[in-house]
Amino acid sequence: MIENLFLDGAMLVLTLILMRKRIRIRRVLIAAALGAVTSTLMLVLGLHFGLIYILILLGMGSVMMGIAMENKNKNDIFLGIVYYFTLVFVFSKLLKGGEWITKNRLNGIVVAICVIGVMSIALLYVLYQNRKNRQNT
Repeated sequence: MIENLFLDGAMLVLTLILMRKRIRIRRVLIAAALGAVTSTLMLVLGLHFGLIYILILLGMGSVMMGIAMENKNKNDIFLGIVYYFTLVFVFSKLLKGGEWITKNRLNGIVVAICVIGVMSIALLYVLYQNRKNRQNT
C-alpha cells in the first residue's frame, strides 16, 4: 500500500505539471491515499480485470483528479485522467522492462525510477524554457 501511495502521488504530481496546474501537496497526498486504499481493497476483494474493475479505476481516477486539482472543470478532469493513466501505463511498462533487463524486481524498480527521474527533469526543463520564452516575449 505504501508503494502504491508513493507511485500514485508521483503520477499525480507529474500529471499536474503536464497540465500546468498548481500543485498542493496536501491535496495530492489525500488523492494518492484514496487511490492506494482503493487499489488495496480491489486486491483484497480479489477483483479481476473486467468491466467492474475498469469502471472502478476510471471512477477513482476522476475522483483523484477532482481532489488533486484546484480550479477545475470537466475538461480538466478528463484531460487529467488521460494524462494520469498514460503516465501509469508508461511507468508500469518501464518497470516491467527494468525487471526484464535486470532479471531482478528491486533492480528493475531502480531502473524505472531512474528513467522516470530523467523524464521528470526533462519535462521540468521544457516547462522552464517555455516560461522563460514567454517572459522574454
